[in-house]
Amino acid sequence: LGFLAKQLDVPIENVATDGPGLAFVAYPEALLRIPIPQLWSVLFFFMVIILGLGSQFAGIEAVSVTILDKWPHLRKRQYLVQIGICLSCFILAIPMCFSGGIYIFTL
Repeated sequence: LGFLAKQLDVPIENVATDGPGLAFVAYPEALLRIPIPQLWSVLFFFMVIILGLGSQFAGIEAVSVTILDKWPHLRKRQYLVQIGICLSCFILAIPMCFSGGIYIFTL
């Protein structure tokens, strides 16, 4: 962000706010201003995707282990528990695809 603030000649506080504006507005704008912006943009968004997938694996594993510890008889069907968790997350994420999704995201 310091690089972008220097390029735009504005204080760093005015470059971007926190939240989605930082990751999807300020950083891509900064990446456009450095040499080989296509390479850095691909690497940045690849990193964002990998971080998101890692977070999803950790979240699903935490819920799955909690359920399987609470009800040990479900361990024989662990894959069904994980499929159920994934389907529940999918259904709960559907509102994010509509125009009000950004308001839910910023909560």
